[in-house]
Amino acid sequence: MPSLMNTTTTLVPNRPVLEKLEELYVNRLNDLKELCVGDLPHGSLRNLKLLEVKGCRALEGTLLQPNFIWNGPPQYAIFHNLKVLTVSDCRKLKTIFTTDASHCLMQLEREELRVDDCSSLETIIGASEGTLGDKIIFPQLRYLSLRRLPELKSFYSGGSGGVECPSLEHLHVHKCHSQFSISASDSIARSKSK
Repeated sequence: MPSLMNTTTTLVPNRPVLEKLEELYVNRLNDLKELCVGDLPHGSLRNLKLLEVKGCRALEGTLLQPNFIWNGPPQYAIFHNLKVLTVSDCRKLKTIFTTDASHCLMQLEREELRVDDCSSLETIIGASEGTLGDKIIFPQLRYLSLRRLPELKSFYSGGSGGVECPSLEHLHVHKCHSQFSISASDSIARSKSK
């Protein structure tokens, strides 16, 4: 099973899919390389509150790719209601999401982000073309845990824009790369003190 959803080989109705789904657990799918291939209809997964991806060791590149993102009205966005994102033991994953995805997620009710035991992960937010220097804001993020990520060098690879988390209450960084960007951590910490 190389992908969880594939709209390039399956006829997808021109209406949202899985729009009432509130929790999605993707665990130990050893051959899974991507969550989604192709574009999902607008409004798909818009009621998802929890996404957990664990032990998917073949997942590559970026977890939440542009085909998950809808740049229209927020109430129709994929992951519009996402509150908890947990990623663990995905050994080939290099980025959690791109700047394009984070701009869509800026307005969302994201409360908790946990990333553990991803041995190839280099950054949480990867810069997209044309977005270098953009500031990323997660207004509702309260809990951030980054543990056992030996290759993690930055939270955001987008240059000077930085990250703001004005609601952050708990930040846990443990056993990450020795050169993990202090400037990324500083941006997160400063937003907490405001």
